[in-house]
Amino acid sequence: MKTTIPFTKDILFKSKIAEITSISLEHELNINEKEISGNFIVSGDYKTHEVCVNKEDFSYELPFNVEVTENIDLDTLNFEIVDFYYDIIGEDTLRVNIEFTITAQEKKEEEHEIEEIQEEKEDREEIAHFEEVDEEINNTTLEEIKLPVKEEVEEEKEIKEEEEERLDENEKNTVLKAISSNDKEEDEYMTYNVHIVREMETLESISQSYNTTIETIKEYNNIDNINIGDKIIIPEEKDE
Repeated sequence: MKTTIPFTKDILFKSKIAEITSISLEHELNINEKEISGNFIVSGDYKTHEVCVNKEDFSYELPFNVEVTENIDLDTLNFEIVDFYYDIIGEDTLRVNIEFTITAQEKKEEEHEIEEIQEEKEDREEIAHFEEVDEEINNTTLEEIKLPVKEEVEEEKEIKEEEEERLDENEKNTVLKAISSNDKEEDEYMTYNVHIVREMETLESISQSYNTTIETIKEYNNIDNINIGDKIIIPEEKDE
């Protein structure tokens, strides 16, 4: 399964936009069984007047969400931004256009059927359990219901506390490490730069400016040649 999704958002600035001098796009993701949600983060700087030397910084978070179908294998899901461009609307509005793709493999029919059978089995067991409990309650008189004595409750509480104290310190450290690792994975996201081709520039000179390769630029833009005024998406190389 591969789905291409367009995303457009108008951002109202606090002042006039004469020229966008730099812009970048980042994103945060949160994936679960029902939806893919997150934020596009658009940031950069701009001039308020054409002859102005000073630049103003800007940064905006644009939330988005996409529903996920039940027969998708989340372990194979891949999120990728394939296009990003912008337009200045009026004097103070920046229109952001983002196109991204979601690819994933569908669950095998056998796996899907096994899951449905398992769910039906669990539902039947739960219904049978409640019916059994109802029957026991109906057959039990008030005189037969015995409340636990105070001593038994306190004894159970002491046993539980002792078991918690015996929890191995190494297991605690392992859990903390796992949590820390998961947090780091969720904080990762890709940064993209948008470069407008100027006179005398080549793919080689642009790749050197952004510390990347010609092959990477071609891969993200599906181009062999460039012309003046072309907008090129360049992924930012992160330090390992």
